[in-house]
Amino acid sequence: MINYHLDTKPLDSISPFVKKLTLYALLFALGEFVFFAFVSLWNSVMGLLIGTVGMMLGMVFIGKSYEDYGIILLGKRKIPKLYFLRYLLYASLFLLSAIIATEPAWAILGVFLGMMNFKIVIFLFAWRW
Repeated sequence: MINYHLDTKPLDSISPFVKKLTLYALLFALGEFVFFAFVSLWNSVMGLLIGTVGMMLGMVFIGKSYEDYGIILLGKRKIPKLYFLRYLLYASLFLLSAIIATEPAWAILGVFLGMMNFKIVIFLFAWRW
């Protein structure tokens, strides 16, 4: 665990990690993009782009949640505001890809892969950082 000084925010130390994570995830997405374009699965290409951009926006939400946690009260339940908004964003991306695609299953698969690239990169390379 990193020892923080009183004037250091946790987000400042996470930033280099997020930059490496995004770079590696974009390389994975580029490989998948080339594969899907090669086999002419254009709905998957579109979904991959939507999923990758959505996950990058989700990373911004994660970073912002360190600065301001925020709570939404739903009766007796307390839900972190940015956590709820992040998962609402993810669900809306799946819905968006299903609506605008001619083959919704391939577009949803592309969105799923675009989002999973970040998690795959964390599992494969996080031990090196």
